[in-house]
Amino acid sequence: MVLVVAVILCITIVLLPVGLAVGYGAVRMYKWGVQLALPRSADVKRSVDKRARGIKKDFHKRLRRVKKSWLKV
Repeated sequence: MVLVVAVILCITIVLLPVGLAVGYGAVRMYKWGVQLALPRSADVKRSVDKRARGIKKDFHKRLRRVKKSWLKV
């Protein structure tokens, strides 16, 4: 919405400096909003590490079961 106002202000030659300033502010607000909407990289890394540990534990459990079944034969 603010970016639309900036474009309209830039169309008029007299208000070009004001339109550029408003446009710059609109882009900064958009970037800030995207950063607030997306998860932080530390949170993503933590959840991926947690998931990887769970998969690794499950793999080792299955591997032990396979080894035990070979010992029975």
